[in-house]
Amino acid sequence: MTSRTKKDASTHQNISEVKPLTPEEVDEMLLHDDTYESYKVLMKCDRCGCEMELDGYILSEIAEADEEDELSCICMKCGKGTMHQVKK
Repeated sequence: MTSRTKKDASTHQNISEVKPLTPEEVDEMLLHDDTYESYKVLMKCDRCGCEMELDGYILSEIAEADEEDELSCICMKCGKGTMHQVKK
């Protein structure tokens, strides 16, 4: 098992302990958006199927990138699934 695999395994194990962001937390993150380059990324939950276009600032705070630079984070709607970047 490589060190990358060990890190990934521990990361996935901890994802279930992460709570989804509250609407107030999302609003607070958006307030800081003007200090960062703004770009949008379409994300889709693998569990509930919701799609959200998230700002780059929010993703820089909550998402992780895999080997192909695809972003993923815990679903902000259901809190149980994982949102993955939708390739356009």
